[in-house]
Amino acid sequence: MRNFILTAIVVVFCLKSFAQTQVTFLEHNSSKYNYKISVPSDFIKSTPKGANIDLKFVNKDGSNITVNVTQRLKDEYGITAHDYSKDMLQESFRANGEKTLITYSEKLIISGQNAFLIEFINAVPDLDLKMMQCYFFYKNLAFVITATSETKKFSSYRATFLKTIKSIKL
Repeated sequence: MRNFILTAIVVVFCLKSFAQTQVTFLEHNSSKYNYKISVPSDFIKSTPKGANIDLKFVNKDGSNITVNVTQRLKDEYGITAHDYSKDMLQESFRANGEKTLITYSEKLIISGQNAFLIEFINAVPDLDLKMMQCYFFYKNLAFVITATSETKKFSSYRATFLKTIKSIKL
């Protein structure tokens, strides 16, 4: 009986801890490009400053999620994001003078579209950031979703960022 009571206490404690760490997501719509994305409720929609950023969400700790949408280039019509590779993107960063290191890559399907996901760190000492970025094409549009946090916080955000990226509905 004593073991049963101890087990019950442990289970209740674990369930309470799990419930406290559950993330609530809210769906947002792009009025310009007609897609939906679910973002954690503690990320507040803000005004994007970049020319091609359609939606931007910011957490009080500075972590953020942006959706960048541009017209697809002519040479992009012959490829999908599954044609991307870690080496190709790493070389592209280098060619643009960016000091980044891709730490993870994966091919995914997002809303029925081939997508390529990377995680990378910025090798600039002043910027202690880690990012998750997902690329895909839809009709005449190119999408890049970027989720950013401080490097030390990234592991706690990773699953949330991935869930947000996978939530896109075209």
